[in-house]
Amino acid sequence: MPRTRVAVVQDPEEVVSKEVLAKAICDLSDGVNKLLLNGLNEKAVVVLLRDSTGCSKGTIKRVLQAMAQLRTDYTHD
Repeated sequence: MPRTRVAVVQDPEEVVSKEVLAKAICDLSDGVNKLLLNGLNEKAVVVLLRDSTGCSKGTIKRVLQAMAQLRTDYTHD
């Protein structure tokens, strides 16, 4: 089944609802967890991000761990 592309445009003047922000936090956290569990292993992700950003491997690992933990830390589901 072909996917339909949808363009979401956020009005920079409009306040984003808490529900939309909460969903974005959950989606980000879930995405990082899926990547690390089912996609590339952590070492490969760290190497790619190190090459792209120039940040230290330790910093990248801490950020990935924090992103993976966002859902647990900041939502109630």
